[in-house]
Amino acid sequence: MLRDRFQEIEDSVLLMKELQEKPKGEFVQKNSLIKAATENYLRRSLQALLDIAAHLLSRISSVKPSYAREDMYQLGKCGVIDKDFVETAQNMAGYRNRIVHHYLEIDGEELYKIICDELDDIQTLKKFLSRFVEKHEHDKDFLLV
Repeated sequence: MLRDRFQEIEDSVLLMKELQEKPKGEFVQKNSLIKAATENYLRRSLQALLDIAAHLLSRISSVKPSYAREDMYQLGKCGVIDKDFVETAQNMAGYRNRIVHHYLEIDGEELYKIICDELDDIQTLKKFLSRFVEKHEHDKDFLLV
């Protein structure tokens, strides 16, 4: 479960890095395939991060997964995510909800800005989560990978 999610993040980020090379104009065209692909890869990578986060929280005995923004807060409280990154992680969780529930409001310029300026945040959150997984990699009952 975790390996598949981590791989999905890697694959999606790699594809979004390729899309960074596209001209901004291709993102803002009506019915743009570039915009649709970017939105899809961003949603998939954020969802994979949230799936991993909820799984890890479910394994920490004193904390039960709640909603995604709260999960990020709890992971910060437990030391899985650095406290100064928690707000960014919560914003990422909120953006995933925006992509899923308010998709009509998302425009190509916004997606272009995200993949050009904020793609590293996905890698940073992945790093925090994977570091926690690595600490527990020999405890298969804990991780259920």
